[in-house]
Amino acid sequence: MAKLSERELELQERATAAMESIVEGIQQPERASDRGVPVTVTGLTYVHELPKVRLAQWTNGARGFSPSPASAPSLPAGSYTVAQTQESVVFIPQAISADELVVVANSTHGKVIAAVRDFWKLREKFLSHGMMHKRGILLYGPPGCGKTSTSRILAQQLVKEDGGVVVWGGELSSLVVALKAFREVEPDRPLVVVREDVETDIHSYGQLLLALLDGEWSVDRCVFIGTTNSPEQLPPTLLNRPSRFDMRFEIELPTEAQRLAYLESRDPDDDLFRVQLASWAKKSEGFSFAHLRELFVSVVCFGHGVDDSIKRLQGLREVPDSENFGHLRRRGRAGFGAPLPMPMNPSYVDPDFRPL
Repeated sequence: MAKLSERELELQERATAAMESIVEGIQQPERASDRGVPVTVTGLTYVHELPKVRLAQWTNGARGFSPSPASAPSLPAGSYTVAQTQESVVFIPQAISADELVVVANSTHGKVIAAVRDFWKLREKFLSHGMMHKRGILLYGPPGCGKTSTSRILAQQLVKEDGGVVVWGGELSSLVVALKAFREVEPDRPLVVVREDVETDIHSYGQLLLALLDGEWSVDRCVFIGTTNSPEQLPPTLLNRPSRFDMRFEIELPTEAQRLAYLESRDPDDDLFRVQLASWAKKSEGFSFAHLRELFVSVVCFGHGVDDSIKRLQGLREVPDSENFGHLRRRGRAGFGAPLPMPMNPSYVDPDFRPL
């Protein structure tokens, strides 16, 4: 295994220490900030107030009994993000919505959803061969084409059909601790973990991400979904390593049929309107689902013309350049880093300036 960087070692040590604290029930010493007194951080003074929680029972920890809020034997089925406190990790409920995506026959989105649905049925086969029941799936493609929406549909299905838990985002070092704690309490609960823009994780956390996917921090009965707009930034240790990402799916721009299906889903009962939508779908070649949503909003909600709205959205492909701002473009001097002609002086007037 490659040698860990100092940052990776630090993150791994933090995660291990936090996990040991949770398992052993070690109570952190009281701090001044816990008593609601002023605390100074980098010159700023604020008062840390503890959340008001009704205490309902006693927790038997390593040092004795501590009052605690009411507990639950399991997490309610749903979607969460995670955070880490001095004492433990917290699963924070998150609302999920997938109204941006219409899954049509033979689409890549449908294949991803079917692959995950089939995976959940194969637990006994995995166990009979002595293998962990886990799967890694990488979704890549242009922004706005449905990677996040596909993940949300998978999340909704897991919650509604299997009573599972979905974890989105969070700092990776907190996530590995949270997942280990989750498996300590609920060893067999179906779990989906979603990491968007996974290339940032590999750049920031390196070996810790690899350990989560198929190393010492990996968890059983889990589907790990990573998304990226830039697959070329991912190393071969992710792209060409089954058991980390076992399957890869390119989420492409929607076809004309998919664009029409999406637009029709916005107002499925207006037959006259559906005739117009066929023209919109044809004219919107190269649009993502995000562009199609804005096209619908622009025309139907704001009352703008179809052609004007499509032209505006097509213009978003042009990347602004600070070298071409206004009168600076005409003078041949521009850019955020361009030197000023003279030191800033309220009485100074640039003799070359010409108003637009």
